Amino acid sequence: MRPRSLIIFRPRIERLEGKLALSAGPAAAHLGALRPGARAALRAAETSANLATPLAPPRGVAARAHQPLVATGITMDRITNPTPQNSQLIPPFQHVLVQDRKPIPGQVYNLLFLSVWNGTGRTFDASNGLTVRISNQTSAHAYPILTGDQRWEPGQRIVFYLLTKKYYPLSPTDSAGFQFNFVDPRVTAIPGPSGIFLRLRYDPATFDRVLDSIVTSGPGARGHQTGIADTAIWEIIPTPPGVIRL
Repeated sequence: MRPRSLIIFRPRIERLEGKLALSAGPAAAHLGALRPGARAALRAAETSANLATPLAPPRGVAARAHQPLVATGITMDRITNPTPQNSQLIPPFQHVLVQDRKPIPGQVYNLLFLSVWNGTGRTFDASNGLTVRISNQTSAHAYPILTGDQRWEPGQRIVFYLLTKKYYPLSPTDSAGFQFNFVDPRVTAIPGPSGIFLRLRYDPATFDRVLDSIVTSGPGARGHQTGIADTAIWEIIPTPPGVIRL
């Protein structure tokens, strides 16, 4: 019987020294087995294919490139233990209307508002993509908090509000409220009774000043001045370590 050859050719197994990067084409050892004319034709075909079909970006990168940056590592809470810092109500405040319908001058509305103090120690601008919406609305109804050159500085308070004909436009009253896209884990900020002001006649020339006075000295703010909880004052703060995100 003729001795069996000990050399076995396994075309799917390459020697380590002959392996190239995935984008470099066939291994040099395989190319060496081809005739010169075949090697040239194969290299030309690979070059043409690489030029015609660029590498696709990793999954999800293209989608994220078109989305605004969103701040992370932030949670929020109602200010139940006021301090000289987080309970300061010093106008003027920046205002953000959280609804599509614009108020009509001369009309009488009920006001629902919430003020949020920046206790993160960070400064935000429009590039951070911060938005706010009502919890029973879809994300399509999210409204930008900062536009243009606006900034949210540490220690600054922003007032978010609705103008409505209803007494309390959020439903259910015990769980609906304002939600922010950068708060993780998600928190629903419920204005509660302190965030209600009734029968306000809308005048665009004076509204900003009137809203500031309601936030600082309106019926809801008087409880804060006498030690009673003010349900309409909230803060954003860094997320504590170990918090479970749902």
